[in-house]
Amino acid sequence: MSLFCKANFCLVAGTYYIKPTGSDALTGISIATAWQSISKVNATVFSPGDIILFEGGSSFTGSIYLDPSSKGTPKNPIIVTSYGTGKAIINAGAGAGFYAYNNSGIEVKNLIFSGSGYTINTSIGVGFYMDKTGNTKLKHIVIENVEVSGFKTAGIQVGSWPSDQSRSGYDSIVIKNCIVHHNGLSGISVFGYYKTTDTFYSHKNLLVSQCIAYNNDGISGWNTHSGSGIIIGQVDSCIIDHCEAYENGKNNDFSTGGPAGIWAWDSKNVIIQHCYSHHNRSKTLDGDGFDLDGGVVNSTMQYNYSHNNDGPGFLVAQYKDARKMKNIVVRYNISERDGKGLGTLIWSGDTAGRVTAEKIDFYNNTIFTDTISNSFANGAIAVYNNYGAMKDIRVCNNILITKNNAITLNIQKTLNLKFYNNAYFDNGQGYKFIDKDIVYYSMITWRSANGQEIYNGKNTGFKSDPQLLNAGGGKQIAGVDSLKTLKSYRYNNTSLLIGKGIVIDSLLCFKNLRTDFYNDTIAVNNQYSPGAHEIDAPSAQFTINNSCRGIVSKFINRSLKSNQYLWNFGDGANSTSFSPNHHYNKAGKFTVTLITTGKFGYIDSLKRTVEIYEIP
Repeated sequence: MSLFCKANFCLVAGTYYIKPTGSDALTGISIATAWQSISKVNATVFSPGDIILFEGGSSFTGSIYLDPSSKGTPKNPIIVTSYGTGKAIINAGAGAGFYAYNNSGIEVKNLIFSGSGYTINTSIGVGFYMDKTGNTKLKHIVIENVEVSGFKTAGIQVGSWPSDQSRSGYDSIVIKNCIVHHNGLSGISVFGYYKTTDTFYSHKNLLVSQCIAYNNDGISGWNTHSGSGIIIGQVDSCIIDHCEAYENGKNNDFSTGGPAGIWAWDSKNVIIQHCYSHHNRSKTLDGDGFDLDGGVVNSTMQYNYSHNNDGPGFLVAQYKDARKMKNIVVRYNISERDGKGLGTLIWSGDTAGRVTAEKIDFYNNTIFTDTISNSFANGAIAVYNNYGAMKDIRVCNNILITKNNAITLNIQKTLNLKFYNNAYFDNGQGYKFIDKDIVYYSMITWRSANGQEIYNGKNTGFKSDPQLLNAGGGKQIAGVDSLKTLKSYRYNNTSLLIGKGIVIDSLLCFKNLRTDFYNDTIAVNNQYSPGAHEIDAPSAQFTINNSCRGIVSKFINRSLKSNQYLWNFGDGANSTSFSPNHHYNKAGKFTVTLITTGKFGYIDSLKRTVEIYEIP
């Protein structure tokens, strides 16, 4: 028991136990005096610091409801969790599993919420909703280590919709280590009142981390898209990190749009990173891996792996009448066999004549596709400007691999679209560059006709095998913790593309790069490479601290990023040594070579002529 103090008085924060063999007539303040039902919890007003404990491994029937009278604070939240062994199970039937209305300072942890199935259930698994007016922000929500399944609306949902159409919502939301599956409209959803003429956002500071969303199927006949794994909207500052989404969206039949594994819309400062999205579905459109959609600004998708989705692996899309999309970065991602022939799509379907999206940088990604479909767009990369105008799009330092006569590029009219220093490889089966409905069968003729792949007056671009270890062989991995083991898209150490990237400081976020897809350090001496893998190359360096014989000379290894060293003394008098530093006691002039080996077998060497003098 603890004290929560405010002003000149203190309230006692209590701990309350609930178990099936308890009694609602008891106090609930110990296991021996535990309550029995969720109804007793719902009838109680809780205060900051209160802890509500359900017996682990036991099942409870009903819906947990915290009305506005029960409020915690960020420092003293109300916590709803399990005690003992395992997680308590909340069998919600057709209702909500947990629902909090117009309150915050609440944490929901270590519980299992089970609905009756999204075809029967009518509600949410874990839901927070507020409709306070006047741009109110309620602070501190944590949903952690919960499993949610069998609900219609969403597994986990945080939303706001105030009657005055203001940007009221929540601040500081954490959704972590959660598993959401077999729900209807979505797995995890965050939304707020949507108003395209405004510049503000309903929610602030959202973290979705280490969550898994799968088999959230969507609902047939729904009046908008359904079946997303993780979808967030109306948020300022959001990180979606180390999450996985798969097999979502199979029932979506909305004719003009569909779901995605992980995506954001009408939000600002969003980062989607180190995530894994695969086998997401749709009966109509989309079923994408990842998506930054209408109205998103200042946002990034990086270090993600996408494969075998019905829609493109990476989508940047601006829908009609959305707020202007601006400052979008897609970098160091990998897409394999996405979109039935469409690896990446940059698309605008907004009002004709209006510039609706600008400053989109797509760089250092690796895309593999081996299919041609009958959809409206095909290609390792497609840029489509159906209605509203897009401008200032740069596609740089990517590796685009096609097979089975798949389309390399498919471009429609845009303003100031530039391709720089990309590597194209067709496995010897024919290039297809489609630019404004004209097909070019080589990079050279496409460059000549359209002025692409020219940077600072020099021709750029590569038309050769990038020599990756096993492009097209990535397939399914064992979750986000295995992203670094995806060796298929690493360079073979003989690749001619290593170090052949170009430095374009004007690219959004380019100067702040530190690691590649594999978390290897980026660039040695500013030598970048195309694609998602940067060689974490060793750099051979050594000095000598004495050059007079009689005082032992010590060759000091100052190499970087090396884990094996080989000294070679060219006069033949000394054998090689694998020690980091080497002592040598012989006069003369000779060559010394230091050979260093780094991760994955990459090698660097330094040869110097050294003279060691006799002491008179």
